[in-house]
Amino acid sequence: MVGVPRKGDNVSIYTLPLHFKKVLKGSHGGSVSPDIEIPRLINLVRLGKMRLEGLVTHTFPLEQVNEAIAALRSGEAARVMLRMGGSDPGN
Repeated sequence: MVGVPRKGDNVSIYTLPLHFKKVLKGSHGGSVSPDIEIPRLINLVRLGKMRLEGLVTHTFPLEQVNEAIAALRSGEAARVMLRMGGSDPGN
């Protein structure tokens, strides 16, 4: 599962793989409030107080997700962005 279920949603998982050395990891998201933090970050960028250049080192189309993972594992890329619905050649 990717994302956070809505409050009150009943979420269940199939646990059998956990008995065969599979691992389930979770993240609380750093206690961030997206409705507060995202507008704040957008404002910092608009005011020129925060630069996004350099945060993403490579972009790949979704179809090249395996190449993106390989770039991360090899250390060639620090952060990658996957683009949905297009064949961006990346950088």
